[in-house]
Amino acid sequence: MILILVFASTLILDQVTKAFALIFLPFSLPQPLFGNFLFLTLTANRGAAFGMMPWAFYLFLVLSSAVIVGSFLFFKKLIRLPTWYQIACGMILGGAAGNLLDRLTYGIVVDFIDFRFWPVFNLADSSIVLGGILLTGLLLFQKKWK
Repeated sequence: MILILVFASTLILDQVTKAFALIFLPFSLPQPLFGNFLFLTLTANRGAAFGMMPWAFYLFLVLSSAVIVGSFLFFKKLIRLPTWYQIACGMILGGAAGNLLDRLTYGIVVDFIDFRFWPVFNLADSSIVLGGILLTGLLLFQKKWK
């Protein structure tokens, strides 16, 4: 149940924030949110998280589809994982689904969070990265679970 809740929350929050960005932000014109620290800059991303590998649009379309389809195939196993594993998987899957939905709907991924010292990104990118870090930490440092 936790997996489904985190997945759905991540996907919905990602899509709502992207919809607001598309409606209210001018394309490629940085809007300061917190002084010189955080800007909102609407951009179109054809690559992976944080704008990496823009030439690999179709690769990421296939990979994110495979991750989501694979998770459905192993759904019964995933929902039996300990809570923190479900949270990590839900974050990764929700983020992957959010960016996949963008690719299928717009042909690009909508990015808008801009710290100026890092490539522009979105909540789905953050969720995938943070979920991956959490999952890696759990696998490396947590005791074996049954």
